[in-house]
Amino acid sequence: MLSEDEIVELCAKAQHEVTRIYSYALGTPMPEALDLLWGELDDNLQEVARTLVDHVLKGERDPAKLHVSWVTCMLSIGWVWGTSIFKKEHPWLMDYEELPVPQRIRMDLVVSVTVGVASRYGFLV
Repeated sequence: MLSEDEIVELCAKAQHEVTRIYSYALGTPMPEALDLLWGELDDNLQEVARTLVDHVLKGERDPAKLHVSWVTCMLSIGWVWGTSIFKKEHPWLMDYEELPVPQRIRMDLVVSVTVGVASRYGFLV
């Protein structure tokens, strides 16, 4: 049986890859600095993903609240709103209600992937 930390890591990797592929399916690939495999991501960005997984595993399923958590995490590691990923600017650092629908759906994906992977490994969600 996997430890809770191992389950969090698997969930974070899975949700990162699913949202990357989702971006391609929409015809809007992630910016180059973020369009990396899990192991190539900056440690801080990996930690942001793990934090979201943690919230879901503790019962948070509301995409708007998860988005607020994501924004808070991103701001805490020095990101700001903008369009230059290389300057640590991100276009989705805004209120959930202002996001385009496809970007709102990302948080639904985070929830679904996390619950699915965690459940597969016996984590009660």
